[in-house]
Amino acid sequence: MSIRSTRHTLESIVGDSDAIQSLRKEALKAAATQFPVLITGERAHRQGALCQGIHHASARRLYPFVRINCSAIPKDLLESELFGYEKGAFTGARSAQVGQTRTRETTGPCSWTRSGSPSPDAAQTASLIEDKEFERIGGTSVLRSDFSSHRRNQPDLEDMLAERRFRKDLFLPVNVIPLHIPPLRERREDILRR
Repeated sequence: MSIRSTRHTLESIVGDSDAIQSLRKEALKAAATQFPVLITGERAHRQGALCQGIHHASARRLYPFVRINCSAIPKDLLESELFGYEKGAFTGARSAQVGQTRTRETTGPCSWTRSGSPSPDAAQTASLIEDKEFERIGGTSVLRSDFSSHRRNQPDLEDMLAERRFRKDLFLPVNVIPLHIPPLRERREDILRR
């Protein structure tokens, strides 16, 4: 996880094509909401910059932008990293640990972005996305978190759904506002010429 201010704005998405201008307008509308945003596009097409641009254009811009690269966290540790855990929840849990979704306890509302594989606990993740509520591993109390979620999608979620590698009940909560960055080959007018 990294917490930092954003350095990209919506203007960081370079291009003057109709597709890019439309993308900036849709991203600005998304920034005015609290709904989850699913950003798709090919690798190296500035999904991270668009995530930061949405955060920067939102009312949350004064608060941290939390980046979580889920593909860099081992699958068996992902749930405890996101939601935290109570003392004694498993072997080695000597003290309670605050999860990354509770960042707001000390910093106020924040936006966070995920890339890579989905969370292991679909029910917990759906509750977090839809109701902003979750429980720590081994916990019995419901906690609330104030955040805006932007998910960068590198593998195609629709392909993952068809192959049963992504749960259908999670697709709708993460796909409330879909934004797609078209590849440069589809907007040749954005290629810089010298």
